[in-house]
Amino acid sequence: MVRLLQAARTARPADTEPADGPDDQDRRRALESRRDELSAQLRIVMENRGLLLNETEAAGGFVSALSQQESRLTSLNLLPTLAATDGHTDAADCPACGSRLENPDPTAETLRRSLEDLRAQVGTLTGARPAQRRALDALDAEAESLREQLRVAEGAIRDLERSRHVQAEAQSSSRDFTRGRIDAILTRATAVDETGLAVLRQQLEQTRSVVEALEAELDDDNRREQLTSRLVAVGRDIKRYAEALDLEHSAEDVRLDLARLTVVADTDTGPAPLTRIGSAKNWVGYHLATHLALHRYFTRQDRPVPRFLMLDQPTQAHYPSENDNESGQPEEDADRVAVRAMFSLMRDVVEELAPEFQVIVCDHADLPESWFNQAVRERWRHGDKLIPVTWLEAANGD
Repeated sequence: MVRLLQAARTARPADTEPADGPDDQDRRRALESRRDELSAQLRIVMENRGLLLNETEAAGGFVSALSQQESRLTSLNLLPTLAATDGHTDAADCPACGSRLENPDPTAETLRRSLEDLRAQVGTLTGARPAQRRALDALDAEAESLREQLRVAEGAIRDLERSRHVQAEAQSSSRDFTRGRIDAILTRATAVDETGLAVLRQQLEQTRSVVEALEAELDDDNRREQLTSRLVAVGRDIKRYAEALDLEHSAEDVRLDLARLTVVADTDTGPAPLTRIGSAKNWVGYHLATHLALHRYFTRQDRPVPRFLMLDQPTQAHYPSENDNESGQPEEDADRVAVRAMFSLMRDVVEELAPEFQVIVCDHADLPESWFNQAVRERWRHGDKLIPVTWLEAANGD
């Protein structure tokens, strides 16, 4: 980890601008395409304007030449016309003196017609100048509009460039901040020798093993399998305790049904829940067997469950008369056998799990066996009760 931090601190990024996002790339391409299009249009307009200026300049020179020629021919207005000479002159006679010419010149009328043609051409060229001026103004206006649009497009492109530079500066600031944090961490980090690293690697492997074990326990299939296995173990103890109490269906497989929170005996004719197993002896007996089986499992597996069981008159069904309650000995042999079996079972389980488990019983039973008398702490028949009379007197006095 330290080497990685050192490499990150000394690493230098490539001197490249940050890459544009898809939206920025699309916008930049659109702006550049628009800029190129406007530049092409402006170039065409300026070329047309140059052609128009060249044409205007050439036309001006031509008009100047025509005007000079017209000025020369205008002097013909000093000569008489054919009508003034009564038609007696011809091309061979001099218009001034009337003498005969060896090389006759064009007649004045012909020259005059040439003059009129020149004037017409000059007028035509002179009349075209306003139209050329208007066309030139239109080209200037179009060029100015294109320049404005071009400035807007170039400004947008510059804004994108500035945004990229700002982003690059922000990234650079973030890198500098990260390097500063790395420097602070490396400054606080202490050097670890190879022995320490080996210990850390071993701890890491152990931790990974624990994590893998916990993940395996979280698997649904494995969880159901584990639960089934534990219920089978508890069911075996319930069956064994039921046989000791001589309960009905104790010879069959007995299990604890968590879905319905009851005991079920799997008989040849199908499952028999506790509600279908009659008599109070069976109900009380299976409850006792189930509680003892669960506490045996919890104690042996060192689970965080209180290590005692409190029972209130579990043998009540075997003491039908007041005489039985007073004596603590049922009159019927079967009842005496059942009561002795219940307390014998509780004694055996407590002795097996001693000193980790305790059973506390409040009951009318008073068996003559020595092990029973050794387990008795108080006898209510001698005046000692669960709630002392002095407590009740003190409560009534208040």
